[in-house]
Order: sequence, then C-alpha cells, then structure tokens
Amino acid sequence: MHEVPEFDPAREELVIGTTDPSLYRVIPILNRDKPSYEHTARRLITAATRLNEFTAEAVRRLPPARPVRVRYTLETGSRSPNTEIDWAGTTFPVEIAPELSPLASEVVHHLRTALEYLVFNMVWADTGKRPADWVTAPCYRTEASWTAKLKNKPLSQLSTDNRSAIAAVQPFTGTKWLAELTALSNPDKHHSPIYVVPGIQWVMPQEMVLDAWHEVDATPRFMVQVNDDQLDFIETTQQIMRGIINLANPLLVGDGMNPIAMSSS
Repeated sequence: MHEVPEFDPAREELVIGTTDPSLYRVIPILNRDKPSYEHTARRLITAATRLNEFTAEAVRRLPPARPVRVRYTLETGSRSPNTEIDWAGTTFPVEIAPELSPLASEVVHHLRTALEYLVFNMVWADTGKRPADWVTAPCYRTEASWTAKLKNKPLSQLSTDNRSAIAAVQPFTGTKWLAELTALSNPDKHHSPIYVVPGIQWVMPQEMVLDAWHEVDATPRFMVQVNDDQLDFIETTQQIMRGIINLANPLLVGDGMNPIAMSSS
C-alpha cells in the first residue's frame, strides 16, 4: 500500500492526477499574488546548470592548450608592429558544433529570462501593483536614449535605487554584459540560433623583442559571435551571469532569501 507523501501545506500542494497514490506529486506553491525574486533565482540556477553541462562538453571535445611561436615584425613603411604566428606542426579543430547550439541557447535563454523576471518584479514591488503590460529589461547605448525612455512606463515607476541599479549596467556606462546578453538573445529568439565554433585564444607576452620568436600557449575555446566580436562563449556567459547576480542579490536579501554565490573557478 502506498503512502501519501508528506508535505508542508504552507509551502507545497499535493497534486492528485491519478487514482494511483504512487503517482501523487508534491510541488512547491508559487505565490503569484505578490512580487517575488525567487523566480529569478531559480532561472539563474538553471542557467548555471546548463552552462556547467556546456563546459563539460567543451572540455570533452576540445584539445588542451598547445604552444605556438609568435613575433612582432615591421613591414616597410609601417609604424607599428604586426603579429606573425608560426602554426607549423599545430592542428586545431575547425568544424562548427551545431549540436551544441541548443545547449548554448538554453544558457542564454535562462539568463535573459532571469533578468526579465527581475525587472518585472522590481516594477511590481516599487508600484505595489502587478504590471498590466510586458516589462522588458532596458538596454541603451547612449545616455540620451536612457533619459528619454525614463519618461515612459515602466522605467519611470522604478524607485530611485532600482532605477540607478539598472542605469549602472547600461552599455553607455562602459558595462558590457547587458549589451552582450541582448546581442546573443535577440537573434536566437527571433531568427537564428547561437552558433558556437572552435576557436583559439592566446595572450601575447607583455614584453617582446622585435623580430624575435616567443612561445605562447594557444588554447582552443568555443567561440560565439557577439555583434562584430568573436568571444569565448563560456567566459562571456559567466560574466553575464555574474552581472545579473550582482543586480539581483540585494533584492533577494531584501526578500528574505540568501544571496547567490558564484564560484570564481
């Protein structure tokens, strides 16, 4: 004989969709009658889980770092050095990894949704009224655009603290993660997937002798195009996640929850 699962009626509800007690389900109650930042926290945790899965796949698929030779050379009439790389004997994967695109899209989707939930609940908490219209996370490249949009809802309804917090992550302040998230998520939602391709990153030595060869480690990475730049997908999404967490943590704590800690590894 099956026992009915124990549950806390203040936080959970028992869902009975069958006559078989073994299939009874206990699910958490999500309070939709007041603003809550718990939904943002859940999305961030899910994004982190998917990013860990992506990272594991990257480690499995890509070879380790390999040494290559680099040097600075001056061409005739040139005032600044050019970088020359000796790829002799070095091979790296070059094929596109389309099967990783859905996983990359999931990471970005959960990050964007976490941010949208956050701004929606900011407006709800500040006004005391659930927004009737869609609330989207604003992203403006110029301060003039930001100032103009402040006259429109819902940005005008935010408290001074929340409005300042969102203004501080706008691209016109020099912050990059919000613009990168927007550039990744908008095309993925509307017309094309996120393509990740194997690429190579290396760091040039701080001091190099002109025309002398120097050995550096070239590390294979999965890269993604963000506007006109090719960026490491893992590093980029980690920075985006850290930005959203920093924005969300004061609100989570104010809502009686623990702040989210992100490992630096």
